[in-house]
Amino acid sequence: MSRPGSPTLRLLLATTVLALTGCAAAETKEVSTESGLYNLPGEPPYLMAHFLPWFEVAPADAPDQPHWQHWKWDGPGNRHDPNTILPNGQRDLATAYYPLIGPYSSHDRDVFRYHLETAKSAGISIFLVLWYGPNTVDSDVHLPMMLDEAEAAGMRIAICYEEKVNWPPYRQPESRQDIVDSFESDLRYILEQYGDHPAYLRREGKPFVAQFNYWGQDEFGPRYLQAHEFQAVFDHLPTSIYYCRQNLDRLEMHPTIRSAYMWIKPDPAWIKDYTFFAGRAESLYASGSLDFFMGFVSPGFDDSGVSGWGGGQPRILARNGLDLLQQTMAMSTIGQPELIQIVTWNDWQEGTAVEPSREQGFEYLDAIEEWWGRISGRPVDLQDNRDPFEELKERNVSEGLGLEME
Repeated sequence: MSRPGSPTLRLLLATTVLALTGCAAAETKEVSTESGLYNLPGEPPYLMAHFLPWFEVAPADAPDQPHWQHWKWDGPGNRHDPNTILPNGQRDLATAYYPLIGPYSSHDRDVFRYHLETAKSAGISIFLVLWYGPNTVDSDVHLPMMLDEAEAAGMRIAICYEEKVNWPPYRQPESRQDIVDSFESDLRYILEQYGDHPAYLRREGKPFVAQFNYWGQDEFGPRYLQAHEFQAVFDHLPTSIYYCRQNLDRLEMHPTIRSAYMWIKPDPAWIKDYTFFAGRAESLYASGSLDFFMGFVSPGFDDSGVSGWGGGQPRILARNGLDLLQQTMAMSTIGQPELIQIVTWNDWQEGTAVEPSREQGFEYLDAIEEWWGRISGRPVDLQDNRDPFEELKERNVSEGLGLEME
């Protein structure tokens, strides 16, 4: 398997330019690497999708009083109340697009099984689940169920840790050491609670954790862990961990942190940024400071449903049908990463979801499966992308699951 720093990177950059200017670019093929690198069948690359576990239709103890967590928006800007039925018969969701199965609770077992089976049918092997800390109702409490369902489906789950949970308003540290200690406590919790589960993703036998970065300064200094603090945390954990940090913006983090990924930016400059990111990864790999980085695929970005998260002008990176998705596909294989992340499976509020929608149906999943078949050699069967939806629809009718499906 070629790595950043090889002639392959320069070749892929050249073919990407051709692809983005309308000329045909050669697809890269899966190349063999060492066996057993991940606890998944076959060999890298593997396709991962970012999954949000926080959507809620109603509290479990009050199903007749829906509170619509992450489906509504009552912050600054245009408000959206799902209790309002629009002229088209759909609920007024705080989203740019409408899920094919209607609004749902992410942790409903039937719904989560539908997510897993649909994703797997398209070639996805891993869900990277956003996580806000121990015992959080919207990100931790239902993880045991999700891991068990993933195991039954032959898929894997890893955690994407929000670095910002160590600062206000999530926690109230009184010193810099409090921040470091809470970070260590969170990672220790992940390892002890989930690291040994058969469905938890491991690389070289080590549980895999990715991170969304925090930013800024406060009275305790930078609102992110520094390299020596990461090292102190890793040294105190009961077992080794394989950690993947967002971006390569701070070179001093490496080699303490051995991998990195980039997220889609709602700006056409993402192409330049990703090329720079890949080039920096090339340099770090050549120096022995990085093992690999993740590529990404995304259909677009649109947070108009939450009015730019109340910050003013919504941020929109237009999909233009399949154009943006295909551009990111062309970029994603630069350096032949071990993992390629779909940004995202179901972030409806930022309009990055490839989960089937009322507007696009299975268009994005079909395109991903066809592309992934060329990358990996995996047989393409578009009909099985639709089977989990039909099965869920039948159960919804026969068992009264309460989903608002067409």
